[in-house]
Amino acid sequence: PPGFAHGFEALEDTIMAYKCTAFYNKQGEGAINILDEELGVPLTLRESEMILSERDRAAEMLSGYNTNPRFYFTRGKQ
Repeated sequence: PPGFAHGFEALEDTIMAYKCTAFYNKQGEGAINILDEELGVPLTLRESEMILSERDRAAEMLSGYNTNPRFYFTRGKQ
């Protein structure tokens, strides 16, 4: 749903596609680090086995993101 974070762990070569609920908004883009222990995400792979983009690797921890969330969602036509 709008305003919720999403993520995935692929255990084999994968093509990922997802549908957005609004037009892309660069100013509303943000990232939370999947390796943040506060999230408690049960990952199958060890960090040394993961292929993470620089953007995802540099993403904020949840506590930092919560001080200034960047998602922006409006209902209706843009």
